[in-house]
Amino acid sequence: ATNKEAHKSLGVSLDAEEAKVVTFLDRDGKELLGVVVGKAAEGSGGYNVRLTNEDAVYRTESYVSVREKSLDYIEKEIVNNERNQIAKVEVKPAAGQAYVIDSPKEGEVALQGVPEGKRVKASAHDSIFSATSYFSFEDLAPAAEKTDLEFKDTHVVTRRDGAKFTFEVAKKDDKFWARGRAEYTGPAR
Repeated sequence: ATNKEAHKSLGVSLDAEEAKVVTFLDRDGKELLGVVVGKAAEGSGGYNVRLTNEDAVYRTESYVSVREKSLDYIEKEIVNNERNQIAKVEVKPAAGQAYVIDSPKEGEVALQGVPEGKRVKASAHDSIFSATSYFSFEDLAPAAEKTDLEFKDTHVVTRRDGAKFTFEVAKKDDKFWARGRAEYTGPAR
């Protein structure tokens, strides 16, 4: 259908009660793409849909799921290293002494700088080494909105191929916030 007057009855007008509108904006807030999902189409199992900048209405072949939160459209995985890719993890906590967990070769993990006569506590360093292989997030905010955070803890993960990931961590209330950067320190490719 291309008749704009039919938008209301099909549920695809922007002000229709059953309309779900998804818009993607550029950094200046200008619409890149917008889709309106309206009423279920009779007898097809699909839905009436249209682009926000067009009058034509289409019928989908099946159910359309629209996510309600903007974070649902963002890949939340930041880093996913296989454990054997990691060469070294440096941890610099705000309180306490900095330490380094080294992996001189695949499958070997050792806590560096253990004072003579002291023993490493079971597998604590091994657990920390493993935990640094994967980072994801649940929430996102512009740095300008988080000026009250104090990023005191630092974790640096260096891979065997020369990729280096630095994460600074802050805690506020019951949430941890991180900011990070990646760089390549290996040989020129």
